[in-house]
Amino acid sequence: MSRRFVAVLSPCRRKVGIVASTYRDFLKKCRAKFTLKKEKALIVTLDDGTEIDEEYFEFLDSDTELHVSSMEEYKIPDFINQLAVFLHDCLKQQPKIHDKVLELLQEALSSTKARALLELLAEFSDLSSVSSRESDTEWFK
Repeated sequence: MSRRFVAVLSPCRRKVGIVASTYRDFLKKCRAKFTLKKEKALIVTLDDGTEIDEEYFEFLDSDTELHVSSMEEYKIPDFINQLAVFLHDCLKQQPKIHDKVLELLQEALSSTKARALLELLAEFSDLSSVSSRESDTEWFK
């Protein structure tokens, strides 16, 4: 029996509706819609990161949102959301830091400054705990 799915191509977040009855059919249609090469190994996950295999696919409800990415992209940690939250907090609390971070992001990822920024972001699993100037007199010193 065919079911409807919303396939989301990671990391660009492009969405496509796919009707498929099997996991293999779903992957085949994703490759066609997103023009993905057959040689690339794909991984399918739920929004929370739960990996979906052929067996689990059979138990998914229609209209489930499934994230599709190549194996290489899946292995790279997702700093985008953390970075967005961090930049938003910086913009609210300290515009100069916001501007400096944006400047660093313009550099190549291979640069030591960009790598240092990504390492800093990796240290903070919960960026919402960043203190503010009002509550911490040593803020960002």
